[in-house]
Amino acid sequence: MNLIDLDVLDYNNEPVGLEIIRLNSEIVHLSKNTNIKLYTSLVHLGVPDIASALDISNAMPVNSMAYIPISASNTGIGVKLFNTSAVSISPAILYAYKNQSNRTKFIMMSELFNMHRYIYSTGSNDTGWGGCEAVQGSIRVGAEYGVTALSNFNYDGVYYLDSSAMTAISEIPYNGGGFIEIVKSATSKFYKVYGTGSDSKILMKSSAATNWATIN
Repeated sequence: MNLIDLDVLDYNNEPVGLEIIRLNSEIVHLSKNTNIKLYTSLVHLGVPDIASALDISNAMPVNSMAYIPISASNTGIGVKLFNTSAVSISPAILYAYKNQSNRTKFIMMSELFNMHRYIYSTGSNDTGWGGCEAVQGSIRVGAEYGVTALSNFNYDGVYYLDSSAMTAISEIPYNGGGFIEIVKSATSKFYKVYGTGSDSKILMKSSAATNWATIN
């Protein structure tokens, strides 16, 4: 096995997560196969800017890769952290690999987060976007995103809200800045709020509960 002498760093010159390292290794491995087709734009795939992940998967031949810049105009991709009409998360890079078994692996990479999706066959099994991973430990949420309720968060993950963004969510009994950790399954969610004020308050609640439990 040949080892690659390469350091992969983020914007703070820190090593990136294992998933990106695995992705780099996969690209190097696949590039050795001369039969791999590489697409670098939606135009090359013959799909419009508003194409969905399923459209992209269907357009890709088996044994091919796509490494495509994504902007706010690519609304069909389906990655939206919040179900509000406010600012979209862009720019980003969409990586896709379709293997010989007609399965497509997607990774959406932005400066804030990485997210994953798998589509099998022609969409008979689609995991949807998930596995949201913050690039810098947490995803910053400002008031400009228009988040006013916990139900506005589409994905699990760790988010940082400044005091104005936290105050905008009236169901959270905390007015300072802090972190919101969201863990969810198909049927339930659990929320944990870490206040960054001098009181170091921690609040937690399941989606089935009415009241928050508090740790001071």
